[in-house]
Amino acid sequence: QAKNILKDGGFNGYIIPKSFTYASNWTKTRNALLNDISTIVDCSKVWREVKLEMTIYISQKNIKTTDFISCIRVDQNIIEIGRIKKSLCKEFNFILNAVSEAEINIAIKLLKSPKRLNDFVTNKRGGMFQSHVSTSGDLNVIAGKQVQRYFIAKSMGNRVNKKIITDSKSYINENSILVQNIVAHIQNPVPRIQISATTIDKTVKANSVILDTVNQLTNYSKLSPNYLLGVLNSKIISWYTYKFIYANAIRTMHFDNSTTARIPFPNIDLEKKLEKKQHDLIAKSVKEIQEIKTQFLNPLLQSKKDLLQTKMDYLENKINAIVSDLFGLSNEEIRSIK
Repeated sequence: QAKNILKDGGFNGYIIPKSFTYASNWTKTRNALLNDISTIVDCSKVWREVKLEMTIYISQKNIKTTDFISCIRVDQNIIEIGRIKKSLCKEFNFILNAVSEAEINIAIKLLKSPKRLNDFVTNKRGGMFQSHVSTSGDLNVIAGKQVQRYFIAKSMGNRVNKKIITDSKSYINENSILVQNIVAHIQNPVPRIQISATTIDKTVKANSVILDTVNQLTNYSKLSPNYLLGVLNSKIISWYTYKFIYANAIRTMHFDNSTTARIPFPNIDLEKKLEKKQHDLIAKSVKEIQEIKTQFLNPLLQSKKDLLQTKMDYLENKINAIVSDLFGLSNEEIRSIK
């Protein structure tokens, strides 16, 4: 309506939910407004009574600028952090904000990969049978909170009768990766997200079903599921997903198909000796991390825990380094990713 009633050069601005800048259900509105937008402010969570994060947009009818002013709110102040080209918003398929030029340059390197996670997996949630879960039944129930990085936590006795399960999405497929549907946001030491995913062993698969708080990524590629898991749990993928898919959001980020369709993945060729070696090193490191996670489930002396944690940190750093190399990132760019 603002576009209809404003004269050329007239201004329009709103405080609206931050999902305007990135969510798929706002795509038509973003496309209609992008050419006129002059300023975007990431306000984060503003009011105690309002759960949603907020964004301010200011548009000016028919200005047709090639960029806009990018701002963030810090307490009572609006801080300008730079200008963002509108062509990048079309390239990334959302309105970028609160990201630096250096971060954009790194993201462009990832985006140049012709592959996305959905080129290797299908992504579906589990079944909706929460009302039938109890402490008895034929099958163990895996909910989102049980899906941790590289392992499945104990389910606290949640079970269900097999006759209740009529939806095939509830069963775990071969070569699958399980992921928490709601992605965890972490504030310290810097705001970020952490994707929590794991592969599972055959024993757990045979005796378990998953709720719709779990996303199942079924691997249909020739790549090892543990390789896919290592890349997915890597620091670089969480960083990109947080900054360039979830737009620095802090609440209710779902790991559904619309997200995995946009996550860049290395374009690896198993026929090439070096890339096959990198693939195998990631898969091997993931297996070793899972073995350590299993040991942590048992009572251990603190000295043993410290030793295992050091080894696990080493393995995760190795995976992060290989993933960064597969995307062609420099050492300086790797160090800048928080």
